[in-house]
Amino acid sequence: MDKNTVINKKQFDLKNAEHNSFHRYFLWANYFKIRFDESILSGQNKNSILSNFESDLLLSYWYGALFVLVEGWRILKFEDEKLNELLTDEDNILKLRRYRNAVFHFQRSLDDKKFMNMIESGTETVLWVRELHESFELFFKKYLGKY
Repeated sequence: MDKNTVINKKQFDLKNAEHNSFHRYFLWANYFKIRFDESILSGQNKNSILSNFESDLLLSYWYGALFVLVEGWRILKFEDEKLNELLTDEDNILKLRRYRNAVFHFQRSLDDKKFMNMIESGTETVLWVRELHESFELFFKKYLGKY
């Protein structure tokens, strides 16, 4: 694509390479979210180390991929009222960014504050993460009829 080409980046177009890349990150995040939810449901009666390990792994990769979507959203300057509203919550965005950093950059401690700030922030943050993910899902359904 020529650098002088003007693209309306506010509308999603799967033929656009950047938009296609953005969609890929959503698919990755969604994969980990689905697997995390399944692991929670299947592990409710197990309380085993393996079950907890799997849930922790899936949650961490889901949250990491979700933050990449936040970055991409800001770079590509898409417009969606609900997503734009959710992305004004700088406190939760900071927690999500720091959690992603803790997942993908070595931390000397298992209970590093980058992990713990997100984990211990309570139900409100969990609900925000789920609403954010669902809003990305609705965004893609709007343009693709599915995700």
